[in-house]
Amino acid sequence: MVLTIGVTLHINPAVAVGLWVDKQIEPDEALAYIIVQILGGIAAALLLVGIFGGTESGLGASRLNPEINVWQGLLIETILTFFLVNTIYNAAVSGKAKMAAGAAIGLALTFAIFFGGNLTGASLNPARTIGPDVVTGDFSDIWIYIVGPDWWIGRISGNDGRVVSRGQL
Repeated sequence: MVLTIGVTLHINPAVAVGLWVDKQIEPDEALAYIIVQILGGIAAALLLVGIFGGTESGLGASRLNPEINVWQGLLIETILTFFLVNTIYNAAVSGKAKMAAGAAIGLALTFAIFFGGNLTGASLNPARTIGPDVVTGDFSDIWIYIVGPDWWIGRISGNDGRVVSRGQL
């Protein structure tokens, strides 16, 4: 999707928060992105209701594996989202990867899903979690998928991400 639409595609609130913290976008623009991203997540979940004929499938909702406690889930989601957002920053936002940015982002996302899918659902995107939760009415552990990625990742990958990626910590 990134290769066909372009690396300026904003579908993840964690990225929008990072861009805002890094002063790449204005606060009102970040808020607008986040609102539209969440509405997009809800619209996608509603589309799945139409496709599957109800909410029994869970609509792709992010849920913790019963073997994972909330703190482990928070840490896993935070680390995986960091890898994704850091890749987006270093490949697309910086312009370093040029046309390969989409491939780099896709590989980072694939890695994160392979690693975290069975543990946390590998949401990596608060809007992707909020959409199915709103439509199903099941908000189990939703805070993990909002607080971890948006707060920590936005802070680290935004202002501090440039320091981390340059090895200046």
